[in-house]
Amino acid sequence: METKIDKKLLNTLENKKTFIFDFDGTISSTYGILFKTLETMFKNHGFVFSLDEFNALKGKPSTVYFEKFEEVTKQKQDPQKMAEEFSEIFEQKTKTEKLFCYDYVKQLIKKFPNKNFVVASNNFEQFLSDRLVEFEIRENFSKIVACTNKLKKQYVYQNTISLFGTNPKDCALFEDDQKYINEAKKEGILTVGIVHDYNQNLDADFFIAED
Repeated sequence: METKIDKKLLNTLENKKTFIFDFDGTISSTYGILFKTLETMFKNHGFVFSLDEFNALKGKPSTVYFEKFEEVTKQKQDPQKMAEEFSEIFEQKTKTEKLFCYDYVKQLIKKFPNKNFVVASNNFEQFLSDRLVEFEIRENFSKIVACTNKLKKQYVYQNTISLFGTNPKDCALFEDDQKYINEAKKEGILTVGIVHDYNQNLDADFFIAED
């Protein structure tokens, strides 16, 4: 079913140059697979990872998942090995539980072919690139910024000129997390909240419901 996008929002986007997208909950619904991946990873090492624990980590950099793993196992882990194990399990999960791209994203790509589409996400760059390829929209995104503890999303919003060649006031952010919507607002970026059952009270300039 086609997602309804407000005409006023579409008219406002006409005047923006760069569209910045989060990934999890914004381009695609990944939380289910992410939880099952972490649940399996913990189980493989003899530990339990609950849904409540996962919900507390939602929206944070991927490195936070690994910090939690070290906290539970009470052992210092090799970051590279953790990332490799996580990626391997995740890829296995995607073979049986495919991710999909939200309809509104493809609508915007079709309607605004000459806009600058970019991703700024707390996921790994390779993961993001692979998913965009699967969704057949990789060529529409000029840049992928994989945010970490050292490169936070706030930095992205503060440095849109150096990162994307665009003034913040000429950018629009698509995001499902209030924290990052607030950070973007501080920089004068237009905010579009992607609404789901878990974030009904978002405060943004515009809204798109995707579920």
